[in-house]
Amino acid sequence: MVPPDDSSTARPSSGAGPHTPRPVAALARAGLLGPGTLYVHGNSLPDDVLRRIADSGGTASIAPAVEAAMGHGAPMTDRLRAAGVTTGLGADVVTTVAGDMFSLMRAAPATGHLSADRHRPAAAVLRMATQDGAPAHLRHA
Repeated sequence: MVPPDDSSTARPSSGAGPHTPRPVAALARAGLLGPGTLYVHGNSLPDDVLRRIADSGGTASIAPAVEAAMGHGAPMTDRLRAAGVTTGLGADVVTTVAGDMFSLMRAAPATGHLSADRHRPAAAVLRMATQDGAPAHLRHA
C-alpha cells in the first residue's frame, strides 16, 4: 500500500479503497515513481504532476467510456499528450462499457466534449490504440 501524503491521512472516497490527495508524491516517497508505473484514472491530476510522470518514464492508460460513465471528469488525452506521457487505451470495467478496442477508439473522440479540446484526430486515437498503447501497457505485463 502506498503511504498517504504527509498533509492528510488515507480516508474512504466515493470509490473503492483509500484516497490519497497527492498520489504521485506518495509514490515518489515510496520509491515507486518510474518507468515501471502505469497510471489509470488520473483525470484530476494537475498538469505539473503529469509532467512529473512523463519525466519519470511512467505511462498512462485512459478508459474514456468508463471514465465518462462513472463521472471521473474530462478525458486526459490532450493533457497527457502535452505533458509527454505515452498513453494507451483501456477498458477497465467491461461490465459497464464494451471492452473491445474498436469501441474504445470510438469512445475517445465521443467523450471529447467533456474536455476543453473537443477535436481528437482519428490518427491520435489510432496511435493510442496501437503504437503508443502497446508500449504503455506491455511495459507492465
